[in-house]
Order: sequence, then structure tokens, then C-alpha cells
Amino acid sequence: MRTGHVYGIFFDRCSLLAVPEMVLAQCEMGYRRSRSILDHDPNDMLREMEHINSWLLSYLTARGLAQEIAFYSKRTFLRDAVAADPRLLEWNWL
Repeated sequence: MRTGHVYGIFFDRCSLLAVPEMVLAQCEMGYRRSRSILDHDPNDMLREMEHINSWLLSYLTARGLAQEIAFYSKRTFLRDAVAADPRLLEWNWL
């Protein structure tokens, strides 16, 4: 990017051994680091992230892959899974 900031796009597919049909598939975009020695306006990074996010959403939507935009963590996925099936608390994970 123009500022020297480096961003990443990451794909995750998480499922549970005990309930393999319970799946979290997500795409995350995030700031990684800066490769610049210059000071930049902090808003430059936010503008770049908005630009990347718009491009990524368009790319995924055009391919039928974007279903929901949300802040949803793997931890929340696990909490929701246990709430949906409390027997998961009893499953031997080792």
C-alpha cells in the first residue's frame, strides 16, 4: 500500500471433532505491520483498511462467498456451540 503498511487476508475453517457439522468458516482482513520509516497520518491506515475491505467484500460477493459481515471470534463460536449442545462440555477432548 502507498503508506508502506502491510495487511493480510486470512481464511479459517474451524469445526469440532465431536460435532463435525458445526463449522465456522470465515475470512479476516487485518493490519500486520508497517514497512515505512516515515510517520503517516493514523487515518491513512484506516482509509487503506476500508479500501481493502471494500475490495474483499466485492470479490467474495461476486463469487457467492460473502454471507455475513460480523465481528465473530473462534471463542464466541465455541461458546455458541456449547450453548447449542451442552453435551460438548462432557466430551473427552484429549
